[in-house]
Amino acid sequence: AFNPTEYPMLSAANMQGAASLINMSGLGDKFVSTATYPVLATFAGDTTTYYNFGELGIKGAGTEADPYLISNAQQLEWAIGAFGYNGKYFKLTNNIIVNSAHNINLINGIYTQKTDRPRVDWFAGATTTVDYVGYAGAKGTFKGTLDGDGYFVSGIYLNTDAAKNGGLIPVLEGTVKNIGLKNSYIKGNSHCGALAGVAINATISGCYADETVTVSNATYSGSFVGGFVGRAWDSRALTISDSWVAAKIIRSGGESSKGALFGGTWDNTMNLSNVYSAVKFYSSVTNAMSDTTGDLSVFSDKAPSNAGKTTISNVIANTAISQAANSGTYTQAAADLIGAAGLEALAAAGFDTTKYYAVEGKTPRFITAGITSGDVDKDGSAIGEFDGVWYTETKDGDMVALSNILIGKGGDTTTADFTRDSNVDICDLVGLAMYKDLA
Repeated sequence: AFNPTEYPMLSAANMQGAASLINMSGLGDKFVSTATYPVLATFAGDTTTYYNFGELGIKGAGTEADPYLISNAQQLEWAIGAFGYNGKYFKLTNNIIVNSAHNINLINGIYTQKTDRPRVDWFAGATTTVDYVGYAGAKGTFKGTLDGDGYFVSGIYLNTDAAKNGGLIPVLEGTVKNIGLKNSYIKGNSHCGALAGVAINATISGCYADETVTVSNATYSGSFVGGFVGRAWDSRALTISDSWVAAKIIRSGGESSKGALFGGTWDNTMNLSNVYSAVKFYSSVTNAMSDTTGDLSVFSDKAPSNAGKTTISNVIANTAISQAANSGTYTQAAADLIGAAGLEALAAAGFDTTKYYAVEGKTPRFITAGITSGDVDKDGSAIGEFDGVWYTETKDGDMVALSNILIGKGGDTTTADFTRDSNVDICDLVGLAMYKDLA
């Protein structure tokens, strides 16, 4: 029976303020006290209760059959780094917006508060501590499986010269799949990539980082910046399949290393299949952005040594590859994989193009419920997402296209199932209209 003497009930007052962590000692050092309830350290700078500890509300058991269900930014931070459950399973239930894209200059990283959504510096607090060094066992090391279920994360923001291991996942020693990254700016002093700062025996599948993502690094000798992964840790394995990256990569100077997929690799066993890269490389000297794409490696421009350990199947990129002694097929694209020509280039390189659709002025996109549902007019932007611009054109274009389908004027229904119920009907139009009213 419950013994109230052994396990005393805490009043709301005892769970708040400076004494809260003393009264709830089991929370450990992952939380910090505030004027109200404790919050996760990553969100310590927030001035609202939006990311309150009492509002985590995570459902599920963390198993493959019953994963933890992640529906907001604080739950995602918890899944990635707060507890580091080895072997646990997590799944997104919707798109997650961490910071509003309207607040972030995606070129220079300047943050200007234009909306009332609180600013979140993604893992900035954790990455500046002494013991957060980006190796196995460090804080923020994710060793589970994160399944985006076709959804995306928008607004990851890290802009500091002090933090190592910038990315959606600072240190990946597990699996991330079926997730996209958009409208994000990631800059640290070393080991920065869109999906992971450091990868150690990791698997990435069905993922992407689009052209609204910028990855950068400080002027620091020995740093690494890459489209997907900042650094594939020495002599470890890494598998990437059915994924694409079109991010902007900025090397701020110094003896840093950059690459379209990986900023740095060394003696890694790597397997790449059905992966395309359309990254753009830039120099940010005096904030004068200059395209320096040129003949730059998919792996790294510092001549990594993975000879004979990299297996390549259906990989195409707008940059060169520096691995002479590897097995498989690799294609250097003649252009930047834009529009219908981009989809044709994927087909020529051996991709299953039934998984993609062409977008005018952009690279091919996945046909995936949750990411493309609502992009009825095929412009690369679905109606409920922050895509760096206000919604007027996207909303109106998608609603007109869906209305034409419903009244029998025809149109491609591939991405019209906004409600994800396997039907294209009036419910999808109502869903689009609701997002129009909420934006």
